[in-house]
Amino acid sequence: MSAKPEGRPEFLPPEVYQEVFQRANDAIIIFNPVDEIILEVNPRAEELYGCPRSQLIGMSLKSFTLDVPRGEEGIARVLEAGRYHNFETAHRSRSGTVLAILCSASVIQFQGVQAILSINRDVTGSRRVERELQQQSAHLHALIDENPLGIVVLDRAHRVIACNRAFVAIFQWQEEEILNRGFDEIIAPEELKQEAQSLTHAVTEGLPFHVSTRRRRKDQMLVDVEIHGVPLMIDNQPSGSFGLYQDISERVSLQHQLLESQKLEAVGRLAGGVAHDLNNMMTAVTIHAQLLHAKLPPALQQHTNQICIAIDRASSTVQQLLAFSRKQAAFPRVISLKDAITDSTALLRPLIREELDLTFVPGEPDLHVRMDPSHLAQVLVNLVVNAKDAIPGRGSILVRTSMRTLSLQYSGELDVIAGDYAVIEVLDTGSGMTPEIKARIFEPFFTTKEMGKGTGLGLSTVYGVVKQNKGAIEVWSEVGQGSSFRIFLPLEQPVAREESQTKPESLPRGSETVLLVEDEHTAREAIAEFLENLGYVTIQAANGRDALVLYNEHKAGIELVVSDLIMPHMNGFELAKEVWNRDANLPMIFISGHGDEELRSKLPPGSRLFQKPFRLAHLASSMRKLLDEKSA
Repeated sequence: MSAKPEGRPEFLPPEVYQEVFQRANDAIIIFNPVDEIILEVNPRAEELYGCPRSQLIGMSLKSFTLDVPRGEEGIARVLEAGRYHNFETAHRSRSGTVLAILCSASVIQFQGVQAILSINRDVTGSRRVERELQQQSAHLHALIDENPLGIVVLDRAHRVIACNRAFVAIFQWQEEEILNRGFDEIIAPEELKQEAQSLTHAVTEGLPFHVSTRRRRKDQMLVDVEIHGVPLMIDNQPSGSFGLYQDISERVSLQHQLLESQKLEAVGRLAGGVAHDLNNMMTAVTIHAQLLHAKLPPALQQHTNQICIAIDRASSTVQQLLAFSRKQAAFPRVISLKDAITDSTALLRPLIREELDLTFVPGEPDLHVRMDPSHLAQVLVNLVVNAKDAIPGRGSILVRTSMRTLSLQYSGELDVIAGDYAVIEVLDTGSGMTPEIKARIFEPFFTTKEMGKGTGLGLSTVYGVVKQNKGAIEVWSEVGQGSSFRIFLPLEQPVAREESQTKPESLPRGSETVLLVEDEHTAREAIAEFLENLGYVTIQAANGRDALVLYNEHKAGIELVVSDLIMPHMNGFELAKEVWNRDANLPMIFISGHGDEELRSKLPPGSRLFQKPFRLAHLASSMRKLLDEKSA
């Protein structure tokens, strides 16, 4: 048996216990366990409950307890254990204040009977702080987790500590998959890894940044993001960083599409200007060729015929370029699909790769539709380029035509009227489309091509042109099996062709005075020579302003005006308004080498308009008809 330590009494003197009881910082209550009648309290209990000792003794503790059953349950546990037991309850002071009480109770003998000694600590303040902290924590958690920006928190070693749901949605990584992993190794693409590491190191050392760049998703796809990097400071010491990520893929895509649209607009303006100059030059060539034709013996006239044919083909190519740049006015007419598609082949071949085969198989008999040839060229260009992009290596593109009669039921499915239709089909041996992609291909700006390789406007343009011409488009595609675009256009009866070569001797002649207005000197001189050979007196002007001066000088004798539409100083439409203000019955014929739809739309209904280059025979016939109508 160990000896009692020297100088240390086995029991403290009673006055020491009394002093502890009186000076304790916690309320001490001794009460009867049966009815909870208070037997003794210390001064802190008086202070806590707001009652003097004389009133507290004899009262039941239950009168202060808010949840009496819970208090009784706690006392029962103390009695069962026979020793200290801690539990929390709620009391109300005399003033009505609700107190959170942490009770430490035990069974004792007091004045010869069994009693409960309860040390009651007021934890109201600490519980309130805990609740406030919990509420703040909940708000912060909601702020982070419900934030539309992706948020990731890194430690000093650039390892992931936490991320929110928006971050998971952007990059597809679940939080548990990336915790404690090196962040830049996860989302930085190889070519941008050095950039990412430099940014992460800088922000961890206390330097914030804001940058737009690209990062890698879990599926290895790249996503355009805007990143705000913010240092994480604790006690004014750098402890890591957190990044705010916004997916800006849609914004970047729209910006790119806007750029592409602006480029197309610029190309269109350039094509319009170039086409105007080319048409003027071709007009001069074709007119001189036609003038030369009349002076040559029959054995040599085949050469001038070939010149005129070549000019017609060159003019067709210019019109197709204008159509592609959307600068060509729409002039629908009955055309042969065989001839129109054959003519377009020269434009289509340079648009595809050399290893691709492009074949046109015309149907029998020759099919005719009412459509602007430039619109048909635009449709074919878009479909063939789309087919080319769908073929990764070698392959083939087939264009073919056929005729089909659509039943009432089938035409209803295509949203066209029943009847006979010409069918243009473009087939490719490409990679094909999934049903999800196929369902969206005609949406404006929808594209599956890489950045910089497509605007998403091609197929939507095709759809619009086909619908504008009262047709329908049908698509078949399977992944790995290629695609087929089938266009239905109402079938038309062919019209009789005009004679392309009319002998100069058979052209209608005249002796009237004609005001010829043309800013291109070579074309003006050629047309003037032609008209003078037919007997007309020609007054020439280089622009609308000069023409108006000449008209005012010779208006009594001028019987007809032939004017270009696009000219410096005063265009053909402005000249016409001035002339018609003086003589509303004066006939005018307009010529144009430009596809300016706005100016064309201002011309009065029934105005004669010739697109450069034109046949002199057609101009001569139209002039004679207008002059005869005026005389009548």
